Amino acid sequence: MVSDITNKSTAQLCDIYRGASDVWLRANMILTLDGNYVDTLGSSRGLSCESDLSLMLTLRAMSDVVLVGASTAKQENYAIPTRKTDFLAISDVSPRLCVVSANLNLDDDLRMFQDKDRKPILLTSQRHNPEWNENLHRLSTTAELIVLPEPITGSTLISTLHGLSLRNITCEGGPSLLALLQKDSLIDELDLTFAPVISGHTPALPALGNVPSDWRCASLLREQDHIFTRFIREQKT
Repeated sequence: MVSDITNKSTAQLCDIYRGASDVWLRANMILTLDGNYVDTLGSSRGLSCESDLSLMLTLRAMSDVVLVGASTAKQENYAIPTRKTDFLAISDVSPRLCVVSANLNLDDDLRMFQDKDRKPILLTSQRHNPEWNENLHRLSTTAELIVLPEPITGSTLISTLHGLSLRNITCEGGPSLLALLQKDSLIDELDLTFAPVISGHTPALPALGNVPSDWRCASLLREQDHIFTRFIREQKT
């Protein structure tokens, strides 16, 4: 039986989506029926619905940090997550925003850089070229920069966040970042909303990475023709 998500309270959604421990990594995405993650305008917003937005805010409120790739942050015009009155029962602390960027090619006027009191974490790795160094210097006043000495892997990324006491993580894509996390078998939970849309074209990258893995369906919800799925990684014995 697939129950209606619109009948669920915030507390009930928390019970459904709560991780098995305080150290937990979930990926939350919306997909078309043919596996694309953006609409014809190149954004996920046209695929979403009211309940999808509400669930996203609930999952953020349950998290210490929202993790996202730089391309997705730019494409979706991310802002710093703010504490919503409706979610004070979950947490009275807003999650941090962590953006992963290899080349730091991010404009200063992006929304996520406009909150002077709450800067995003900008995680990158050491590169030896003038453009990267220029960007590093330019963004040092608008973000909390973390420079890893080696190329970013899923494991180094997550261990860095854990070292900042950010252990309950919601990753919102994009596909390159999810591929890193999947490669190192780090994702505990996939929260996938399926929109009643066929995009008609194949995405440039697989939506959820390119490493095979097995998952168990833990819950199914719906709002009209949108389907909300929650999958938990199957542990190999």
